[in-house]
This record gives sequence, C-alpha cells and structure tokens, in this order.
Amino acid sequence: VDGFDYAENMIDRAKDNHGEVNNKFFHDNVLEPKHLNGPYDAIVCVRVLINLRDFEEQKQAIDNLVGVLKPNGRLLLLEGYIDGFE
Repeated sequence: VDGFDYAENMIDRAKDNHGEVNNKFFHDNVLEPKHLNGPYDAIVCVRVLINLRDFEEQKQAIDNLVGVLKPNGRLLLLEGYIDGFE
C-alpha cells in the first residue's frame, strides 16, 4: 500500500500513527506525480479534488491517477463526508 500527500506534515503524521511495515508514505503532487510506482489495482483519493484550484486541475489529477491504474482498476473518489464538518 502506498500513501502520498502534498502536505509533508500529513506524511509525518501517517508514519507516526501507522508506521511503515507493508506500506509506505511519501510526499508527492497529484498534479505532477513523481513517485507513484503503479500499476495499482485500486486508488482511493480522499478530499483531494476539492482542494485543487479549478476544474482543469481536477481533470489533470484524475488523468494522472487513472494513468497508474491496472486495466480494469478502480479509482475511488471520496470528496465530502461528515468528518469535514466536525
């Protein structure tokens, strides 16, 4: 399992909370990913698109993620949920 975020402090938090045993956390940019080692069976994207500047950046992010999926892979986009309001 790979996990990445644009915010380096979130990577530090993930490492502190979960460690790296059968997974790795790293800093990357969904608009210009440099460290994704696909192909992946599935990608879960949580509250990423909502933080991008415009529709063009959102399309670019989706294209980049789909580009590292296996054929028939799944892209799950989770953009809004109750946790964001608490």
